[in-house]
Amino acid sequence: EILDIAEPLENNIGTALGMYFKYNNSEVIVLPGVPIEMNSMLELYLDVKKSLKITDKNIITINTAGIYETKLSDMMKPFMEKYDQYAYFSFLPSYDGVKIRLTDLEVGFDIKLIKEELLAFLSDYAYGTDKETLELNISNLIKNKKLTLSISESCTGGYISKKITDIPGSSDFFLGSLVAYDNSIKQNILDISLDILNSFGAVSSQVSELMALNVSKKFKSDISIACTGISGPSGGTDDKPVGTVYISVKYLDKLVTNKFIFRVDRTSHRVMTKHAALYMLWSLMK
Repeated sequence: EILDIAEPLENNIGTALGMYFKYNNSEVIVLPGVPIEMNSMLELYLDVKKSLKITDKNIITINTAGIYETKLSDMMKPFMEKYDQYAYFSFLPSYDGVKIRLTDLEVGFDIKLIKEELLAFLSDYAYGTDKETLELNISNLIKNKKLTLSISESCTGGYISKKITDIPGSSDFFLGSLVAYDNSIKQNILDISLDILNSFGAVSSQVSELMALNVSKKFKSDISIACTGISGPSGGTDDKPVGTVYISVKYLDKLVTNKFIFRVDRTSHRVMTKHAALYMLWSLMK
C-alpha cells in the first residue's frame, strides 16, 4: 500500500512498489526487502550521490474491486502480451482491492491509450484511476443521480459510514446510519422479529436483507447498505465460521445479498466487508 503523500517507485523485476516522499527536511525512500529487487531499484532510482534520480516515467494506476489478484492477472495475460513492449504492468493487492500500475517504457507509444482500453476491458471491475477511491466514485454517482443513502451495520461497527462521511460533500446524499450491533437493536429499532432472529440467526441473509429494507424505510432513502457477520476471533460455528458476513444492498427497487467468508483478522475483516459492500453498490449503479 502506497502512502498518500508518497510517489510510487516502479519495480522493474517484481510486483512490490517502492515509495519516495519528503518529510520535514528529509527525503525518504522505501524499497522492497527482496535483495535482487532492492538492488535493481537502487541502481534505477539513486544517482552516484545516493540522491533520488529525477525520472520522467509516466505511471498510471488503475483501481479495481470485486476480483482477486490471481484471477485478474490471468484475465489480463492476453492484454499484457499485446502491450508489454510499450508498458510495464504490476499488480498491488490489498484488502481495498487490486491496483494495476502501468509504467511507460518510453518507446513512443501513448500510454494513455492503453489506460483507456484497459478501463473498457475491465469495465466490470475498474472503477477509477490514480488516487480515486471506491467511496469517492460511489459518492459522485449518488450525487449525480440525486439519490440518498442510509446504512445499517453490525460487524463493521460503523466503518462503512465512516468511510462515506470522510468524503467532502457526503451530507448532500448521506442521511445517516444505525449500528445495530446487539440483537435487541435489530429487534426493537430495525423491527426484525425475534422469530426471525431465533430461526435464522443474526448472521444470516434473512436478517441482512431486513436490515437493508428496514433502515431504508426508516430513513426514507433511495439506497441502503446492510451487513452482519462474525469478525472474530471467536463466535464462529461449523455452519458459520469466523469471517462469515452477509451484505445486502438495496438500490431503488433492487435488493442484492451476498455471502462472504473473509478469513482475516478483525480489523481487516471490516475493511474487506466495507469494500465488498461498496463494490456491490457500484456494480448496481455504474
